Amino acid sequence: MSGLGRSPVILAVLEDSERSALLKLSLAGRGWEVVRAHTCEQARDRMGDQPVDVLLADLVLPDGSAFGLLRAMEKRPLVAAVLTWGNQHGIRERIFAAGFDLQLVRPATAEEIDLALRNKLEANVHAATA
Repeated sequence: MSGLGRSPVILAVLEDSERSALLKLSLAGRGWEVVRAHTCEQARDRMGDQPVDVLLADLVLPDGSAFGLLRAMEKRPLVAAVLTWGNQHGIRERIFAAGFDLQLVRPATAEEIDLALRNKLEANVHAATA
């Protein structure tokens, strides 16, 4: 699926636990290994457990933001994506300047999220091996 030779690992940091559980079920059924967290602190704890290929995070989290979370990662994931509720003035520019690869705008479906992450992951893996 990804050129990694294994199921890619996605760290999904979503504040809403119900939405997170549904997304995990949907993405796992599409070949992803999904690790869930609801806060920056939980995400940092889970980052040490295994390598993370993809970070998918809500822009605003209970104890911080996706910006701070990406900065805190010792090893940058192959893909960093942020979920937002729209294109507030200047947010898109800030997202990409911070090093994110994708901005996904709600209400993005699991299918849309899967496709966007899969395409970006494959492109980044291909670029890294070219």
